[in-house]
Formats: sequence, structure tokens, C-alpha cells
Amino acid sequence: MYAASALGNGKLFARDFEKHCFELMKQTEKPPRHRVAALPAEEIVSRIFAVLRYGQFEAAQRIIDHCLREYPNCGAAHVLDTYKLTKQGKFVEAIEYLEARLASFSPPDKFTALLNITRFNILANRPSAAAFAIGQMAACMSESSKDILYLKMLNGYLETINSSGHSQQRAVIKPAFLNRSFLVLIVCDDELEYAEIQKRMQATCANIDGIVVRYKQCSEQNRWMSYQESLQDESHDFVLIVQKHVSTCNPNFFTDIAAALEAHDIISVGGAKVWDRLDWRLSPAENKAISFLIPSGEVSGFCEISYSGNTLATLVSHMAVLDGNFLAVKTTGFRSLEKSSLFDSMLEGGGLLLEEYFTHAAFNAGLSLGVHQNLGVILDWRVPMEHDNIADARGHITQKMSFDAFMEDGEDEVVLSMPLPSAEQGMQILECFLKPT
Repeated sequence: MYAASALGNGKLFARDFEKHCFELMKQTEKPPRHRVAALPAEEIVSRIFAVLRYGQFEAAQRIIDHCLREYPNCGAAHVLDTYKLTKQGKFVEAIEYLEARLASFSPPDKFTALLNITRFNILANRPSAAAFAIGQMAACMSESSKDILYLKMLNGYLETINSSGHSQQRAVIKPAFLNRSFLVLIVCDDELEYAEIQKRMQATCANIDGIVVRYKQCSEQNRWMSYQESLQDESHDFVLIVQKHVSTCNPNFFTDIAAALEAHDIISVGGAKVWDRLDWRLSPAENKAISFLIPSGEVSGFCEISYSGNTLATLVSHMAVLDGNFLAVKTTGFRSLEKSSLFDSMLEGGGLLLEEYFTHAAFNAGLSLGVHQNLGVILDWRVPMEHDNIADARGHITQKMSFDAFMEDGEDEVVLSMPLPSAEQGMQILECFLKPT
């Protein structure tokens, strides 16, 4: 009986459904339309960002169009709508689009629009216009820490362009200490790629008397064994773990690291004071410090500052876990530790979880972890990383660390970013920005 009914038979259901559709189409009167009230503008914008995080740009554009039909003065939606211009490199057109609508925006949306106008002017190589937009931002700034930090970073940009008019190479600084030796482990299987990474670092980082640097290729597989072996080698003072997508623009790279390791056993470009969730990068701002440079995805040759947290200091202490993209390790602190307890081979192939668990194990052993927020480290997101064991590794670390598997994906996803013509200028701006007020 069930198979003979439209509910239990696909062909009958399709035929019955088609019949009813045709009957509806033959109706002379239009059926009544039931309208549900639109969601609040803030909720629609939140959903746009959620869709964008998954790379669904066409779906996001449909939601943007819906938002602007319902809320034609929603500044956040208008800012997001400029993406269809900026992805074509039409930065001046995007600026004109926002400037024509600025007067209708609320103060918070006006601040966001002016921030994007500033970004677009920098990308269009119009520093004077960028400076003018920054001058307007103070009048509509809220009391949120995000707005305050953004304006401070932008004032750092003004300071650099007003003092020099362009980016300048940092002067090489001689260290106050001598006779320091580095082992640089470059994690890369391809020999030509490894040679290119080494060549770039040698060309950027100044040769300084009293500092000896040795480079070594490290296999991407079973790399924990290479790390353990390097920590046991007492012929060098410091070990640098450099993933293959990492480079630097800092001529004082090694001296800055040596100075930071006077106070800490491990340093990186990011970290958290408590490791309480799988992705510590989503911790509250007061728990983390993250600062590095990335290549711009909008203009070739440009870079971007990427900053998260709220600590204005070059060196931040009291970290419990560090970013595994780049690690600088002082070997003396590890000589009395059982090296095998610092690594978990189950995390191989799990992205950077192997390196990050190592730093946390060192923290639990009583060692000191710190974050250097202006090392000039560049993380190239265009270089693919191996993640062949990511699901198992994430499950393993969740169980091992007793993380809440059902914790919300994000709590604080605020990242301050700023495009610049050069990474060197990024270091200059960070130097101004990180000065405590």
C-alpha cells in the first residue's frame, strides 16, 4: 500500500507534484504573498561574514544585495559591496562609492567606511588622500578597543610617511653580546626550495661579527626527531625552526632574536597566555599576542600587517603556547629536560600542532615563553602546507588537552590589518604602534 502511494513511490510523487504545479499556474488570481519581517541589519551583516569565511562569495553578494534592499543606509553592507570593485583593482571607484554615501552612515559604520577608504587609498598609492581619511576618523571613533588600536596603527602610518615620505631600510645594529651561534632548521623537503629560502635569509640578514649562523634542511616528515636531535646538540646556542612559508625583512633578525632570548627560552610571533581551546588564536584579545606580516592578496608586491590582541609592547611575556610557524629556542633551558616528553608523534601531519604542543610542554616544564611582535617575520599564505593527518591530530590534541569539543568556533576573531607598499614600512609602523601610550 505504501509503495502504491505518492508518498512511497518517487515516480507517482513527481507526477502528482507536477500536476499540482500546473494547476497553480492556471489560476487567474495571484496567490497571496506572505511577508516575514527582515532580520536586523547587524544579524544580516554577521551572516555575510560567516558566508565569506567559507569562501562563498556569490552567496555573500546575494545577502549583501538583500541587506541593501532592506537597509539602504547600512554602511557595513556598502563596505562589503565594494569587494566587487576592489577584486578588479578598482580602488579609486570603491573610494568614490563609499564617499558618496558617507553622510548617511551611522558613526560606527562611518568609521568602518573611512578605515576602508584609507586602505583603498594606500593600495592605490595615494598617501595624501589616505592621511585625509585618517584625519576624519577620530570624529566618529567609538570607545571600543578595536577602534582605538586601529587609529593608533594608522597614526603610526602617518608618522612614518611624514618623517621620511617613504619606507627606509632599517639600520644594522651591533649586538651588546658576542659569540652567539644559531642553527636554522628550514622545514622543507624540496632541495631547490630549501636553497632559495636559505638564500633569501642570507641576503636579508646582516652578517655581524660574533654571531655564527648555520643552516640545515629539515624533512617535513618525522620532523619531531630533527627537533629533538637539534636540542640535544650543544654546539649552538639557539635553534630556529622555520617553516617553508616563512621569511623575514629584518636585517637585525638574529640580533633581535638573541636579545629576546636573553629573557625567554622560546619566542615566536604569536601566542596565548592560556591554551584553553583547540585554536588559541580565537581566544579573547587579552589572552593573546600575535603580530606578523603577510603578502597582500590585493596588490602584487604589497604586504599587510596582521595583528591580534591588545598588548602594546615589542616583547610580550607569560605565554603558555606559541605559534608554530616560527620558533626561536634557547638550547640551554632544555639540557636538563627529557626531550622525548616534549614531542607527540601523533601530531605529525596535523599542521602546526606538533610545534605548538612542544611549546606548551616546555611551558609546563617551567620554561619561559614570549612573543616578539616586530621581528619582521613574513608568513606567505600562498605556500601550501601538509595537513594529511589534520583530523586525527585535532581529535588527539582535543582529548589530550581536555578541550571542549563543542566550544564555539570563534570568540575573538578581530584581526587588525593594514596594507603597505613594503614589509620594511610595516616594521616602521609597528615600531610606532607598539609604543605604550
